[in-house]
Amino acid sequence: MKLISKKNILFWLLFLLICFHFFNNIAWLIKDPLATGKDSYAHLTSFLNFKQIISDGKTHPFYDQNKSLFYNLVFGVIDYPPFFNFFVFLLDFLFGHFYANAAIFTSTLAFLMLIFLVYKIGEVIEPKTGLLAAFICSFYPMMYYISRHFNIEMTLAAVVCAAVLCLLKTEFFEKRGFSIGLGVMFGIGMLTKETFIVYLVGPLCVTIYFSFNKAERLFWKKRSVNLLLAFLCAFFISLIFYYNKGVYANLFNRSQFIGAVNNSNVFSFEQLIYYPSSFRFTVGVFLSCVFCYALIFLSKIDRYIRGCLLSWIIFPILFLSLFVLKYAEYMIALLPALALVTAFGLLKLKNKKNRALAIIGMIIISFLNYYNYGRPRFFYDVRHCDEYSLYSFDGKKDKSKFDSNLFVIIESLGRQAGTVGVFYNHRNQSFNHFFLKRLFAYSDKKAKLVDALPYPVIFFKNLDVFDKLIFVSDSEKPWLDEQGILEYKQQVNRCNYTKFKIISAKPGKLPYGDINTSCIPEKLVKKLFDLKEKYQLEHVLEFLDLGKSWYAYFYRRIY
Repeated sequence: MKLISKKNILFWLLFLLICFHFFNNIAWLIKDPLATGKDSYAHLTSFLNFKQIISDGKTHPFYDQNKSLFYNLVFGVIDYPPFFNFFVFLLDFLFGHFYANAAIFTSTLAFLMLIFLVYKIGEVIEPKTGLLAAFICSFYPMMYYISRHFNIEMTLAAVVCAAVLCLLKTEFFEKRGFSIGLGVMFGIGMLTKETFIVYLVGPLCVTIYFSFNKAERLFWKKRSVNLLLAFLCAFFISLIFYYNKGVYANLFNRSQFIGAVNNSNVFSFEQLIYYPSSFRFTVGVFLSCVFCYALIFLSKIDRYIRGCLLSWIIFPILFLSLFVLKYAEYMIALLPALALVTAFGLLKLKNKKNRALAIIGMIIISFLNYYNYGRPRFFYDVRHCDEYSLYSFDGKKDKSKFDSNLFVIIESLGRQAGTVGVFYNHRNQSFNHFFLKRLFAYSDKKAKLVDALPYPVIFFKNLDVFDKLIFVSDSEKPWLDEQGILEYKQQVNRCNYTKFKIISAKPGKLPYGDINTSCIPEKLVKKLFDLKEKYQLEHVLEFLDLGKSWYAYFYRRIY
């Protein structure tokens, strides 16, 4: 039997496509290991706390002593369901000994899985459609760009594709194994991100309609049982997270929901066309035009498949358009459907020569965009510092150049057992990306890192446990003084957009679901003032970010 034959040529082409993106992403991460992306700092902070709770248990400041370890891992340090952190931890545990930044590779792994799943979904239409759709989807600028960053959206997109594949394989809930598989993937999807249901509800409703609309009543009982089994699997797996009523209090008071629908601006023309218009950047102008052309051939797709693909695209756009806060990244999970429609349309060109020229031209342009780094820069600002300089501080105004580098300080912080607190009088994500990524790169750290950005109240309730503190500022003067502390308090509290009453909590971890965790209550201000008596400045780090100087002040506890 030949290794490469007509039967398996598509598989080998798919394998080459996956290898191409795998090695290119490896090269990218080696060349630019500090580039993270939007929201990466928040997910990275959550994972660091998650990992440290596993290793340090009850000694971690965010650990709720009245709850179990499992409860703390599921609810303790994140605003999202727990699957993503478990997935990242598994990857870090398996490969962290070989590659220090193993967990950063999470999005790439999810991206490669997504490519394979798009191929398998396309096989339902036609094998060639699957291969071409996998190629198109993998060359959307947003796709390959986010695949190189620590972001939950790529994992969500892969799980959505897995669920859609199981849904199609149920054959209108005739297949019990795939029906149960659908339920499992649905549950995992809901444990990945709450918005999972938004992407699957359309194809699911279409499938249920076709399953019972014209089916002979003889099959209704079997299909009903399989549908019920899928629902029960999804329900009980999701229950791991959604049994907690605090989840809903936290969910519906996020900024995405504040002002939703009731805000008249939501129905403005600019708001309503935000997501469709974003495709010219996230998908690219050329591939967007090809998609529009492919819509001409939509009527030739099987009615059921056509309904699944269209509902997969349209419903999330309509639903997410109703919210004030909009991010183009929310479209990642529906881009596979765009790619499938595009691939089908290109393959329906009647003239073989024209069809071949169109596909080859699309491939060439996709590669040119890829190697020209045609990334949607309006969407992501790759912020990390390539230039930095260290100074030692001798207690006077004069600073002298430090004869080492930042990594030495980070190593010393990590090698010493203790807790390091990091917070800001300016919400500077650049330093956060830089510092967390470097600290994260060392898997054998003994130090615990507690970041102030996600949960300021929890952070300040635990100020007494920090052995070292790092303040980040846009000011050259040391930040730890009375004026700086008051400015920080005012700035953080101004960032609070909700109007709910602050729920008081005992020192330690706030109960999950409490509102306004970004506010600093008056009673905690005294702790801020006490800091300047307990810590001594050791080093000042000055670094450049897009031409602007920022400063990080490293303090050590003196008593």
